[in-house]
Amino acid sequence: MKKILVFIGVIVFLYAIVLGVLYAAQDNMIYMASHLPKDHEFKLRYPATELFLKHENGNEINALSFKTNQSSKGVVLYFHGNSRNLQHWGRFVNKFLSRGYDVFMIDYQGYGKSDGEVGQQAIYEDAMLAYNHVKEEYATDEIILYGRSLGSGPASYLSTIVDAKMLVLVTPFYSIPDVVKVQAPYVFIPFELNTVFPNYKHVPEAKMPVHIAHGTEDNIVPLESGLKLKPLLRANDSFTIIEGGSHRNLVRYDKFDALLDKLLRS
Repeated sequence: MKKILVFIGVIVFLYAIVLGVLYAAQDNMIYMASHLPKDHEFKLRYPATELFLKHENGNEINALSFKTNQSSKGVVLYFHGNSRNLQHWGRFVNKFLSRGYDVFMIDYQGYGKSDGEVGQQAIYEDAMLAYNHVKEEYATDEIILYGRSLGSGPASYLSTIVDAKMLVLVTPFYSIPDVVKVQAPYVFIPFELNTVFPNYKHVPEAKMPVHIAHGTEDNIVPLESGLKLKPLLRANDSFTIIEGGSHRNLVRYDKFDALLDKLLRS
């Protein structure tokens, strides 16, 4: 009996250490930002204008503005995923440019050339700052909120407090804690995460139509988590499942192109 108690004690001790490491490292596990020097010159496939937007506290966030060669139908306000920076994400604009939409992208605080420290509230504030900027040039019914993976968090949040043409979420999650639960169903975490991004709360409160795309083979944000948003959609919303699509390759599928053709045709 004594050996069993000692063994249980060791397991509990090790588990406590693991939880302590997880608690301390949670932000680094969610936000995989990579930094860029302020004098970095972007090497992009498509021409872009670089600019900085300033928060009231003085922090600046870096942004790229891409213009279509066609007569512009509006702008896609693009919120990227949890890794890298605009040098990487600037590659994914032609799907919109070729369909007549300009694209405006930001790096969240703590990413790329942007000042500050990353966090859920900081990203929400970045999203609002970016929206207010594009609203100076475009009518609200010309603005599309587009959230990719982690970017579904600020995009869905923004959709509840501003006006826009639509909200498009690609590989979104129900919430960050839900992704953890789906990925590690047998791990009990007795503390609240710093980052939640409750898409389950914001999607049904969106002030505009919501359109979601998710792949069946997504091993980062499993379809199981994204599908929990489907019952929250309304009559004019949609949920597109792309067979074989993973977390990073939905743009390669004809079904994704067809979805964009439908959403961006006017």
